[in-house]
Amino acid sequence: MKIKLFEDVTNILNEANIQDLINDSKATDPRRIKLSQSIYTEYKGVDSDGTLLFESDSQTRQDMIHKQRIFYEGFFDLLDKVEEHEAITDEDVVNILTGDLYLDCSCESHLYWAWAYKSWKDDYGLRKELRVPERNNIKLSESTCKHCISVLELINRSNSLLDQIAIDLNTLFQNYKKKTNNEKNSN
Repeated sequence: MKIKLFEDVTNILNEANIQDLINDSKATDPRRIKLSQSIYTEYKGVDSDGTLLFESDSQTRQDMIHKQRIFYEGFFDLLDKVEEHEAITDEDVVNILTGDLYLDCSCESHLYWAWAYKSWKDDYGLRKELRVPERNNIKLSESTCKHCISVLELINRSNSLLDQIAIDLNTLFQNYKKKTNNEKNSN
């Protein structure tokens, strides 16, 4: 079954979702979108706090890898509703992935071209960055670096990734629930 992501999605809050960030970059710098499509990006799993982890190649340095982190606001809602033996469905994952997100990239461009600042200022950044740009991207155009765009495009188009994220979130939530139940039983 192929799930269509991002149809009729409205951004209720002022934060950003995948489509907001992709559309902003397409409108302001289509060349960077094209560059981002040639980046090799790999999903690395889910951190213990629910942050999705990715790695992307540098494009400019052969031996360098940049790390991207994405956290979805809907993670907490899902955490609250999941029962110990209830599995997370693809639909639950789609609901999370179409919602508001927070992101960060370890590349120099994310910091020095003011995307870390813009993302923090516009409430979709994971890294606190308060330094206003004085030289690069002072107009704060585009929403994020090409590595994050590559990650967002990957999430947007990959059903197999959706399945893997659902499996990883299920594992995380089941471990969390077991730990919570063990703590309750020991008290």
